[in-house]
Amino acid sequence: LFNTLLMLLMMKHLLVTYTTQSICTLKGSSVELSCSYIYPRGHTVTSTFWFTEWGTSVEPEDLVQDPENAGRLEYHGDKKNDHNLTIRDLRESDSAIYSEHILYLF
Repeated sequence: LFNTLLMLLMMKHLLVTYTTQSICTLKGSSVELSCSYIYPRGHTVTSTFWFTEWGTSVEPEDLVQDPENAGRLEYHGDKKNDHNLTIRDLRESDSAIYSEHILYLF
């Protein structure tokens, strides 16, 4: 049902690691997606969120802010080095590649 983006990405000194996994689960159950990141000392993370598609907008949309996901999605982690997403009451429409959007100041 789920495919998470498997990636080790280096962009402007930001190292992002998605837990290597492919998740197959039942409708109505819950899953947790994990992301950890390392950035240079002295920089500050200003925003992190999960998304599934980066459409025509300037930035992708935060999944938790989507009214269709109200009460089913929750973020946790320290948001300094990790940011995890729990999805409850899984639906077929939740099947996607999930990615983390991280903004930080130099």
